[in-house]
Amino acid sequence: MKILNAYCFYAGCWYVSTKLLTILWVFLSLLLPLVSKAQSATTYTPLGKSLQTLPLDTVLVKLGDAIQAMNGPNDAQIKQELMTTLARAKATNQPLYLAKANQLLANWHYRSVSSENKDSIYHYDNQALTFFLKTNKKELIVRAYRTLGMDLDDMQKYAEAEEVYFKGLKLAQSIGFQSGINSIHSVLSILYSHTKDFDSALKYAKMVVEAYEKDKNYHPLIRALISLNDIYLQLEQPQKSLESINKAYSLISKLPQESQTSETLNVRAWRAKIYRTLKRYDEALEDYRFSWQGVQQKYGADKADGWKGGIGSIYHLQGKHAEAIPYLRDYINHFKGKKVNNPEELAQHNFWMAESLKALNQTD
Repeated sequence: MKILNAYCFYAGCWYVSTKLLTILWVFLSLLLPLVSKAQSATTYTPLGKSLQTLPLDTVLVKLGDAIQAMNGPNDAQIKQELMTTLARAKATNQPLYLAKANQLLANWHYRSVSSENKDSIYHYDNQALTFFLKTNKKELIVRAYRTLGMDLDDMQKYAEAEEVYFKGLKLAQSIGFQSGINSIHSVLSILYSHTKDFDSALKYAKMVVEAYEKDKNYHPLIRALISLNDIYLQLEQPQKSLESINKAYSLISKLPQESQTSETLNVRAWRAKIYRTLKRYDEALEDYRFSWQGVQQKYGADKADGWKGGIGSIYHLQGKHAEAIPYLRDYINHFKGKKVNNPEELAQHNFWMAESLKALNQTD
C-alpha cells in the first residue's frame, strides 16, 4: 500500500498525486492541491542472497519498506529485487503472493522518480486485483478495487473508476467491512469532485463524516471534515466550509500528542484558504504564517517553500506587492520541474505574481 509521508498536508504541501492523496489512509488523498514528489533519505541495504533464502512473506515486507525509502539512486536496485521476488512468487503458484508482489511493483512505479508511469501503475495494480480475486481475502479485494479505482481516477478515466469503486463497495457491504465502506465512500467523494458533480461529492463526504462521528474515531474524522470543507469551498459556500474546518480544529486536542502538531499545521492552512475566500485577510495571513513557520521548524526550510504561496497571495490581495513577490516567487520556483496535481492552483499563483510585478512596473 502506498504510504504518504507524515509531513504532507493539503493546503501547502510538497508531495503528491491524486492517488497518493488517497492511499495511506484514504483521507490523506483529500489533502493536497499542489505537491511535488519527495523522497526519504533512509538508506536501503540490498537483500542480495536473502531474496531466495528468507521467507517470502518477510521479503515482501522488507521490499515494501524499501519502496518507502527510495531516494532515486537506489530505485533501480529495488526494482531488480522486486522482479526477482515476482519470479519467486510465480514459482509458488500462490495467488496471494502474486497479488502482493504485483502490488509492490505498482507502488514502485508510483514512487520512483524514474517512472511515475500511470500505465505501469495501473498494469500492476490490475494484476494484483486479478490475483486477489483468486483468494478468499475479501477485505484485501475491497482495498484492491479501491486502489485500482484511484489509478483510473488519476488517469482521468472517471466512468471506469466509478464502476470499479462500486464493485468494491458492493463487496464491502456484503461482508460488513465498515472501514472499506468508509474508504470507498471517501474516494467516491473525491471522484465526484474531480468530475464537478459536487452534489454527489457532498453526499458521500457527509456519509464518511457521520460514520466517524458515530465511532468517535477522531483522526479520520478530522480528515473527513477537511474533505467536506473543500467541497463546500468548491460549492462557493465558504461559511459552511469554515464551520467544517473549525470543527476539525476543535477535535485536534483529542488526538495523540505526536499527531497534534502536524494536524494543527494542516487545519490552520486550510482555514487560511477559507479566510482568504471570505476576504478576512489578516486572519488568513496569521494562519498561513503559523503553518509555514511550523513546517520550517518541523521539517526544515527546504521543505517549507511549498507553503509560502498563501502568504504571498494575501500580501498581493492586500496590495502589498513588494512583500508578496518574494513569497510567490519562492512558491512558484519550488514546483518548477516537479509533478503538480493541481495546475490551476499554481496558475493562480503565477497570475498573482504577474499582477504584483505589473503593479511595481517590474518584469521579474
